[in-house]
Amino acid sequence: MHSMAPGLLFALGVLWPWPVLAEPQFQQVVELAMERHPRAPVADAVREIGKGYRHQARSPVGGVPAAGLLYRDDRAGSDLGFREWEANLDLPLWRPGQRQVRERLGQSYQALGTAQLRSLRWKVAGEVLMRGYEVLLARSDLEQARIQEESARLLTHDVQRRVEAGELAASDLLLAQQELLRRELGRQQAEERMQTANLAWRTLTGIAEVPALPAPERAEMPAGPREDHPSLAEARERAAQAQIQREDTELGGGGPPVLTLYAKRDRGFTGEPYDTSIGLGISVPFAADAGVAPELARAQAAVVNEQAALAVAERELRRALEQAVVEWRQAREAFALGRSQRTLAAKRYRMVTRAFELGETDLFRLLQAREQAALAERDLLRLQLRRDYALARIAHLYGDLP
Repeated sequence: MHSMAPGLLFALGVLWPWPVLAEPQFQQVVELAMERHPRAPVADAVREIGKGYRHQARSPVGGVPAAGLLYRDDRAGSDLGFREWEANLDLPLWRPGQRQVRERLGQSYQALGTAQLRSLRWKVAGEVLMRGYEVLLARSDLEQARIQEESARLLTHDVQRRVEAGELAASDLLLAQQELLRRELGRQQAEERMQTANLAWRTLTGIAEVPALPAPERAEMPAGPREDHPSLAEARERAAQAQIQREDTELGGGGPPVLTLYAKRDRGFTGEPYDTSIGLGISVPFAADAGVAPELARAQAAVVNEQAALAVAERELRRALEQAVVEWRQAREAFALGRSQRTLAAKRYRMVTRAFELGETDLFRLLQAREQAALAERDLLRLQLRRDYALARIAHLYGDLP
């Protein structure tokens, strides 16, 4: 690691004035992370699209009205006094059933925005869970590193005393001092990992405190995600919205029919009175297959794509959940073995320590037993966190929201 990295991490992670919450709840932290997430405003923007479609569906016309004005005379030619003014108003009309489809399209966008927000909250909760357990793991390693450093320091003092008393060789003191330096280095590395984990946590949540993270026990493990899983709900809304969009494209054809209102005022010669007339016309576009084929094909491709995305999401979630259950069972078994290993390593360390105090064994064997006991203690704490995280991840993949 670059020599400036620890200082930079310390400055960002410790000196930065992060907000402090008294005993925050996991749900509160998820909401704080949601407020900071760059994609949080997207759901509101999607719902605004839905409002626009629904507002359009309530309009009596099927598009944007247009007004026109025409003036003609014969001044550049015979100049007999011909004058003509003509005004027209074009009113696009709804095709049969199109307003209802446009209303459904607006509703689908609003439902999609709500589903996107819920899905984002689920994803953010998973990231908060992961970053929180990373902090807990780094904190556990740091606590163990400090304990081992202090233990090595006490041992070095004891060995030095015994060397001065002539009970141990000077080489034993060098060995104890090397062990102390190794433990100090381990503590420094643990502090760096702790600062890195804290920085990632604070960047995500904006606060320094890590709440109690959920690890709910289950009577039985789920075989698949819940029916209303946030991620699947979003995928279903996308598929439904694509289908309605296809219907709207199909009904739209080559464009809306247009009702045109005319008003004309004209005269043929100078001195003649002006005549006023009104008229009514309608134009109905009829799209041949070739004219609408690309738009319909694109709309149908969007439907197929979203349906495929839904199927992939269901498959991936089921696979991830099954894998999480396997990892939880492995972590549970490993934790049980770790407790036995910790018990045996601690018992052996006590025996070797006693033998060293009585002069029945050397310092090397004592350090070896001490190392094994320290590793067993650290591994047990890691296995416990791994087991709890696996259980929490099962609940998250199942679709539970805080």
